[in-house]
Amino acid sequence: MRYDGGFAYIPHHKARVMGQLKSYGVKRAQVCPVLVAGSGVVISRAWDELIQLAEQLSIPVATSLGGKGSIPEDHPLSMGVVGKYSRKSANEIVMKSDLVVFIGSRVGAMVTDVYKVPKPGTPIIHIDIAPDAVGRSYETEVSMVADAKLALRALVDHITEKKISRGSSPWANEARRITEQWRREFESVAMTPSLPIKPQMVMKTLRESLGKNDVVVADTGYMAAWTGALFDVLAAGRTYMRAAGSLGWAFPASIGVKLAAPDRNVVCVIGDGGIGYHISELETALRLKVPVVVLVLNNSSLAYVDHDKYLTQGYEKIAGEVADFLDVDFGKVASAFGAYGRRVERGEELKDTLEEALDSAKPAVIDVVVDKKEIAPVTDYEQALGRKI
Repeated sequence: MRYDGGFAYIPHHKARVMGQLKSYGVKRAQVCPVLVAGSGVVISRAWDELIQLAEQLSIPVATSLGGKGSIPEDHPLSMGVVGKYSRKSANEIVMKSDLVVFIGSRVGAMVTDVYKVPKPGTPIIHIDIAPDAVGRSYETEVSMVADAKLALRALVDHITEKKISRGSSPWANEARRITEQWRREFESVAMTPSLPIKPQMVMKTLRESLGKNDVVVADTGYMAAWTGALFDVLAAGRTYMRAAGSLGWAFPASIGVKLAAPDRNVVCVIGDGGIGYHISELETALRLKVPVVVLVLNNSSLAYVDHDKYLTQGYEKIAGEVADFLDVDFGKVASAFGAYGRRVERGEELKDTLEEALDSAKPAVIDVVVDKKEIAPVTDYEQALGRKI
């Protein structure tokens, strides 16, 4: 292994790290590398090795949605989630990079924004335990079939043995500058008073109300986008989960998470469309005495469907029976079950209500009336709207 321009890589010889290594050789010196951590890093509990590698070589780290938790998102080298449901800044940084190392990721459509991030021609190193995943989506410079923890441990051991390290690099500083600018934009939106409430403000308040080891379980669609991009995971490990395509899954899943982690607060973030699928599981949570908190972002619609139709397909409005719902107060529904239930219509009420729900020791539903016009951080709409966050 050799160090050149800020990244340690394996050139033309063969090597073994828990499987086969296929080496094509790196054609030029890379000075702007990034690490992209997928769910394999979290599954194999490889966050210590990932962080050590990033720190020793001063390499920025992005994650997939499934890899969220691979690095604390307040770490100076953390860029947040990249891909389709992402931070705008994370996509920008990966597009600027000249070497991308995917670790523990299948490198599918979500993490690459349908194979547009990184930009075509960027050298790729791909490490994953699944032989059918490695090199499937992109031509690679180096492909390695390996468990994420074992591969990262071998890399860290090698660069430590060779005394390879560097202080903060100009590239890492630039990535940090872009990320900090994104944070300022997010804070500006989240702190702007609004009726109805902005989902950005909900994410900020949720982060302020939870401990770093508490768990957020997000539903699919917009809930995954809002939480994935805007809710910071502050401790490495599994403190964030999201539904992958099954609307409503997050609520029953959060009951399971709370049973598995009874000493942690567990908050489910779900839309009014999603909660309708499994509202009856309130009875389950009450009967089994599982005090999960369900945060319903209620805009009386399937907003993702509505936004997609008029922003990407040109419809001014689709049929109301498809995406428009009645204004159901799910706080009152929860109270009827015998759970804690509240509706929040003003942003300044949310933090106290969240804390009251967490302290209630009961299953709880907080129905938050949010602005249907707010577009989640999804790349599908960038051409139509542009976005700052």
